Amino acid sequence: MIYIANPTERRLIDQGKFIVKSNKPGIKLGNPKDLGVGPLGQVDHATLKPGAIIPMHSHRNDEILSYMRKGTMFHRDSKNNEVPLDHTHMMVMNAGSGIMHEEGVPYKSQEEVEMLQIFIRPKADDLEPNVEFAEFDAMDSVNEWRLIGGPESSSAPLIVRSEVWVYDTHLDQSSIETPNLDGRTSYLYVFDGSVTLKNNQPLEKGSAVLFQNEEDLFELKTTEEADLVFFILDEKSTYTRSGAYSG
Repeated sequence: MIYIANPTERRLIDQGKFIVKSNKPGIKLGNPKDLGVGPLGQVDHATLKPGAIIPMHSHRNDEILSYMRKGTMFHRDSKNNEVPLDHTHMMVMNAGSGIMHEEGVPYKSQEEVEMLQIFIRPKADDLEPNVEFAEFDAMDSVNEWRLIGGPESSSAPLIVRSEVWVYDTHLDQSSIETPNLDGRTSYLYVFDGSVTLKNNQPLEKGSAVLFQNEEDLFELKTTEEADLVFFILDEKSTYTRSGAYSG
């Protein structure tokens, strides 16, 4: 089955300099008690303007991948990390039994931040807290899928303690097939631009597609340019829903 969510179905949280459009991957499945899908809890499309600050706050039992596309955001946490994040420097916070962090964009910054904050459900409660950083060779992987994050058994630059794989690509007036699903559940998010799915179904910026029980690959086409993020997840894997954001 294929479920398409339009940009207007995102939940808007507007705090002035900090704006979030929150995507619930399971919004089309008709279960109000769980708007996530398997180990994938929530995908937040965030914009932070210069001067924005998210004060120090805690997380527990969330795996949080910061997927950066635009601007520079400064991160500080209770593990004594103080690190700038940008389109080639990304991060995972494995919150586990508890971690605190703060994010901000200096007033002097000339560019606002645009990013995804991805909330993944860990395999178990109260794991050891950890923070990981990864540097990528380039901002874009043009017309090819690039592995950004994945489980401990994967070769992903950023490790999440859950059966979720995160890919991205930049389409440049071209087309691409989805990664091999092998019947696993997957979730496509259009970060920027637009693409068409089969039967020329248009997907604009902010659209999302959930694929369940699909064996075939799907071709995605663009007539301009598009930035895509693609998730593969194992709904049958073990995961906890006790995280405040991922749960």
